[in-house]
Amino acid sequence: MEFLYALVAVVLLIYWYYLYTSPQQLVISCTSINGNIPKALQWADVLVRDYPGKYDITIVLHGEALKLGLTNNPHQTIMAGLAKQGVKFRICQLCLNEQSPEIKKDKKYAESTLLDFVKPVPFSVDYIAKRANNKIGHSRVIVLWE
Repeated sequence: MEFLYALVAVVLLIYWYYLYTSPQQLVISCTSINGNIPKALQWADVLVRDYPGKYDITIVLHGEALKLGLTNNPHQTIMAGLAKQGVKFRICQLCLNEQSPEIKKDKKYAESTLLDFVKPVPFSVDYIAKRANNKIGHSRVIVLWE
């Protein structure tokens, strides 16, 4: 019986450690390209530089910011640097397919035009909403809208 109590105590300690030491999940919605560097990229850069390991960051590209997920955009070097530091990039497949005639005349994108670290999600708003309602670790996922 003492072994069982000890085992339960160890499991609870591991669980507690995981809950209170795991990075805070943060989703940043990026919808516009205002200024030299989009706000979402600026925020992510500050967070990974000044608060290393504190946040697990995902940037969701949709709206005008779809262009950031494609090759040959002026911010891809910054984005690649963020990706190397653990920032995840997601892009709205629905927006790409239906609202971006400049990407391809038939309004369909080719996956080869996406940066290699940008992954499509079916619908950006649904992706963000699902994460906003999830509790990961000891706190809810934080969503920032630019």
